[in-house]
Amino acid sequence: MQTYSNQQAASVLAVLILVVVLAGNVLVTRITKGKITI
Repeated sequence: MQTYSNQQAASVLAVLILVVVLAGNVLVTRITKGKITI
């Protein structure tokens, strides 16, 4: 893991990761019709 001196960049990255995880969870749920959730 890299350390970011810019706090704003770090928080933007964290938000992007959160969005990707949530989107992936929704996608998997739709594909498996709710059988598997992350």
